Amino acid sequence: MKSLLMSLALLLVSTTTLSAQNSDSLRLLGNRAYSSRDFATAASFYVETTQTEGAESSDYYNAACSFALANNSEMALSYLDSAFLYGFGSIPQALADPDLSSIRGSSQFQKIIDRENNFLSGEVIQMKDLLRALSERKVVVVIDKRIENEYGDWLDFDLGDFQMRKMLEENAHLNLQLTSDSLVDFSDRKLFIYNCYGDIHLQNLKLDQLRIRSDDSQRARNEENLNSQDIVQLNRIQTNSIDFIANGYNYFRMAELKAEHTDAFGFVNVEVLAMRRSEIILNRRFFDVGEYATGFAIGTLEKPIQQISFRGNTLRATKEYPSVIPFLVNARQVYLQDNIVEDEFTFDQSDISRLTLTGNVFKRAVDISDASITDPDLYLPFDQFMEGFGNQDNARPWEVVKNKILITGEANELDDREAYDKLIFTYKKMFDNYRLRGDLNSANACYLKLKDIMIARDYRDFQKERSFKLWVRYQIGVLLKIYTESGTSPAKAIVMSFYIILFFSILYLFFPSEWDPISKSKLIRQFRILIEDNSHGYFKPFLALMYGLAISWVNAFALSLNAFVTLGFGSIPTTGAGRYICILQGFIGWFLLSIFTVALLNQVLP
Repeated sequence: MKSLLMSLALLLVSTTTLSAQNSDSLRLLGNRAYSSRDFATAASFYVETTQTEGAESSDYYNAACSFALANNSEMALSYLDSAFLYGFGSIPQALADPDLSSIRGSSQFQKIIDRENNFLSGEVIQMKDLLRALSERKVVVVIDKRIENEYGDWLDFDLGDFQMRKMLEENAHLNLQLTSDSLVDFSDRKLFIYNCYGDIHLQNLKLDQLRIRSDDSQRARNEENLNSQDIVQLNRIQTNSIDFIANGYNYFRMAELKAEHTDAFGFVNVEVLAMRRSEIILNRRFFDVGEYATGFAIGTLEKPIQQISFRGNTLRATKEYPSVIPFLVNARQVYLQDNIVEDEFTFDQSDISRLTLTGNVFKRAVDISDASITDPDLYLPFDQFMEGFGNQDNARPWEVVKNKILITGEANELDDREAYDKLIFTYKKMFDNYRLRGDLNSANACYLKLKDIMIARDYRDFQKERSFKLWVRYQIGVLLKIYTESGTSPAKAIVMSFYIILFFSILYLFFPSEWDPISKSKLIRQFRILIEDNSHGYFKPFLALMYGLAISWVNAFALSLNAFVTLGFGSIPTTGAGRYICILQGFIGWFLLSIFTVALLNQVLP
């Protein structure tokens, strides 16, 4: 019995993980009792397993077998009936399993078999057949059938009406209930589709779980009939869980698909994979604490997907730690447009011939460091990446990785030289790409992020060694960031220079100079006149004071400007402390204008 059930479980049973530990423990106890031939105890454990969220159709079948061996025919028939209703689906096994020999001769057993033989027995399954099946049982399993949709055209990817009213009218006898979103409410039902072909076009459904799986037999069927078009089209589907392992379809397309959990998301031998306006939580799955899981495999090196197009979707990772969306993509063309990606995202070990990312919002870091992207026209503007790029470092301890997978250049991540160099190389590679494309805005933003990481590393090095050389290197980096945005903004340098000139001009107001020999004494006299109590009023003395102050400031500003640009004086036209302030400003101006020149050339030259 066990060998048969194990092979069946790989194809049919649910992989629900919410209460996996509890259901697995009960299932193990049932298996042990069964092996000890304590069938009544085994049946009780299997029955308890069916009441958990991790229950599988095989648990009902195992309970039926155990009850039959314990000579409890009534319970055996009841749980056999439930096994089929919850998606067991293997009539040949039920007919041949010696565990069920005690009930096989009953009329009730034969009724169950006859019902299953008649259930979805046609070679072609239409949408009305699926609606009827979902109305009748909790789990619907369709295997090796041609599926057609009489209510919608798969070519209409932008939804449209899809003749929803006609579908409801023709199936009025089923008393279909609608959700507030005008979906047919099967929120407590599961639909499993295995190795089916044709136009697998599902629409306007709310399900508990949707599973679509195919293996090499589907691919072989597709290759034998080159004129056929095997298509999966999902329009306006809401489900708690999706499980997609597709092999051999020409198209796999999704529009307005909403899923709270992802058990599997893999595609092989699929020509076109497309998704529009969907919201999916993609769960990164770990084998065990401290072990890294594989990502979502899309295509293979031998059989890459011809085209992947994701537009207008919202992708999230599981709320369990850590939060990352790992895509292992092998494709000729990948287009990601106007998507919102809530969590860390990685193209880990992907092989992509042409990659276009535009209009997306990546709210966390993106890892492209281990991806092989051969596209000479790689297009992914930097303003999409709110936290920039990152890369993985599997050498870090699990306690660190489980909170944040990608290294993005934060202070506590800078000590790993290899990871730091890898991150810097990613930014440098993307900076060169932006410059080559002439995308100066992206190049500047990428370079600024690169320099921020390098400045943080310089500060980290200075904290360790406390040498004057490291301090100067760090301070120069900070100065370049403040003055020219690390060489990417000559305009900021002009603004900062104006502020410096203005500051020094205010200082020069307090020192006499050869350029303004009398205004200082005039200002003092005008101020005394203003504060004296006289019969002539204060308005005219105030205007005279303001006029004199303006003239004095213009002279001081001219002196400051001349000192900053170091045009030369012959002799310094001021005395006392003002002379030394003028020398200091000249040095600052020479140094900063040199930086400005480099920044200007950096933005002008290709």
